[in-house]
Formats: sequence, C-alpha cells, structure tokens
Amino acid sequence: MSDTTTLKQTEQTGPPPTHLPDPPKITGYQSSGGELGSPSTITLTVEFYTPGIAEPYETDVLFSIINGTAEFRRVEAQLGLSKSLIAVEAASKEVSKHPAVTAIEGVDAIVESQRQWIGRCKQFNETGWVEMPEKPDSTIASCVEAYENKDGEQYIIWTTSEDDDNHPDILVEHHHGDDDETVDTTPCDTLNEAREKVARETTGVTEE
Repeated sequence: MSDTTTLKQTEQTGPPPTHLPDPPKITGYQSSGGELGSPSTITLTVEFYTPGIAEPYETDVLFSIINGTAEFRRVEAQLGLSKSLIAVEAASKEVSKHPAVTAIEGVDAIVESQRQWIGRCKQFNETGWVEMPEKPDSTIASCVEAYENKDGEQYIIWTTSEDDDNHPDILVEHHHGDDDETVDTTPCDTLNEAREKVARETTGVTEE
C-alpha cells in the first residue's frame, strides 16, 4: 500500500454545493500478522469529501485484532478530530465485516472525545473559560464542576457530606491564577446558587 497521504484541498469557486457529499468509501485494505484468516492488524484506506472542498481527503485507519476484537488504534493523517471521526466510522463499518472480527472497541471513545472537545473549544471561544476535563480531587469534598482560563485562574464547586460540621455543604473555591496563590472561598446554600456565582464570574451572566 502506498504511504498515507492527504490530498491537497482546493476550494471550489462559487457557493458550496447544496447537496451532501458522497458517502466515504474504502479504497484500500491490508491485513497482516497472525494466522491465515485471523490477522493481528487491519489497515483500511478511507476516501471522503467534505462540503465546499473539491478534492477528497484520504487516510489510513489502523485496527489491531485481539481475540476477535478490533481495537481502533490511530488515524494516520493529521486531519483534525471532526474529519478523523468520519474516517474512523467508515473504517469501523468495513472492518466489522471481516470474519475474524466479532466486536469493535475504541470507536465510541473517539466519538465521545470528539463531542467533548468541540464543546470545550466552543465554550472557550465564547467565554475564555473551559470546563476542566479532569476534576480536582479532595479527601473531604467532592468536585461538582470546575472551570479554568488560560492564565490558570479557576472556579471550583465543592460539596461535602451533610454530617461534616467543619465545612459548608456547598462551597465555591476561586484560585486567582498561576502567579497568584490566593484562594477565596464562598459558601452557598444550594448548587444553583453556586452555579450562578460561577457563571456570573466566568461569563458575566447568570444561568436561567
């Protein structure tokens, strides 16, 4: 199989087409390793179009086969998440047809990762803040939500068990940033109150 490439994108003149692009198609298929009829890897070449772009994208999608399970490994070309997802979905449908494959893993994870990434990018572009993908941990409280900006400033909503008399049940913690170790805390009566405070501080508006 030839090396993985991404064809040059040429924008069409005039308005983009009103019809949907043709469905992705498999233009290459290679299996290797393992015994005959039971490969250890399967690589598929996927070609697909996107609206407004005259030339197709093309990339290889690699799966490893372990005990009948095709595990998604990678997309060879650097296409970005949204285009990679198109290729992965098309390749996963094709690899599922192989007689040695009884299940597919890893595709749902990239779909969910794509949705979360798009949501975080949109949130950051609109507000300058983003929900932290990994919530902070504590031995005395549980993190409900946590947000940060590019300067390291953070707002964290904590809850504690009702039988903990030493700490408020709901608390908003404000870390001033990477170069400022100041931490402010604000107790709240309800989660809605805490969320409204964080929304007000990070977006300038309160949740309805």
